Amino acid sequence: MSTIFKRIIAVIIAVIFVGGIVMIWQLLNQSNTESDATTVVCATHDDCKLIYSNCDCEAVTATDSRKALVSDKVCIWNSCYGQNIVANCIDNQCVKSMPAATTTSYLVSTADKLKFCNGADMDSDGYRKTITKEVIATISGNATMAQTAKNIAVLATDGQCQEALTQLEFTVDGDTVTIPPIDGWAGISIAMCSCKPEVEVNLLRLPGIKHIVWE
Repeated sequence: MSTIFKRIIAVIIAVIFVGGIVMIWQLLNQSNTESDATTVVCATHDDCKLIYSNCDCEAVTATDSRKALVSDKVCIWNSCYGQNIVANCIDNQCVKSMPAATTTSYLVSTADKLKFCNGADMDSDGYRKTITKEVIATISGNATMAQTAKNIAVLATDGQCQEALTQLEFTVDGDTVTIPPIDGWAGISIAMCSCKPEVEVNLLRLPGIKHIVWE
């Protein structure tokens, strides 16, 4: 084999070797970049929150701008609320956790809400007077007051009202619970006719809460 041919073969092998190293480096760098992009970093439980789909939820950082998870599934109940799941910071990651449980109660109506809120009749005050039946439930025992207020509100409602409330972040300042604006839908006025008294009656039963503000 001639010296020139040997040199050509050596150059080809060197190019292949260097190219392989470059490719491996790029793959490793891409993997690290993707890992960094998906890592959820937190220091305390307050750095985390839950966002919900119709059926489930996901633990994310409190700064996550999403209001809800996109899902085509339709469920009768959300498993996160059914199991009282909370978002906790564990090993600097936001994760879903099963909290310590405590027993509480909320009130529901003894009447058909459509008799009071149907478009033609919008008698919120009349419906409010029927919210007297006590229901026992288990909720998170280590939740903040804001989380407890939201949990109670969700338990006390149903339908589109309940679905809308799961996507909101309640806040508590002193004796006041503030509920963020709810995105509108067709028929929202009928839903809110019964939704507001259901929420207000139950939140005003919480210790120290005297005012409910709907933004």
